Amino acid sequence: MNYLYFNNGGDTSIMYPASALKGIDLLSSGTTIDLYFKTSKITTVVAGETEDKIYLTIQNDKEKAVKEGIVRKINDALSNSAGFVVIADDENSVYIHENITAVSAITLL
Repeated sequence: MNYLYFNNGGDTSIMYPASALKGIDLLSSGTTIDLYFKTSKITTVVAGETEDKIYLTIQNDKEKAVKEGIVRKINDALSNSAGFVVIADDENSVYIHENITAVSAITLL
């Protein structure tokens, strides 16, 4: 199984199986994308919410390049059985794509 890793530089870091990724969406600002994941914890789900969200800050108008880069790296890892993919790590300034600048938030249900 392959895992995707996120760290916001603070007290929050999380990994998800790559299979838990449900989708990627651009917020209206043009500088933030949301990654949606099947919830990582078994909890009481708030009405209308069914997934965890990772908010990534990106360079303006680079959402397509970032999305393509994320998908390409995940697929490379899956085909190579690498097992561990750092998507965004603020603490170590490591990002899967050069147009990602930060993990702006990690929201868990």
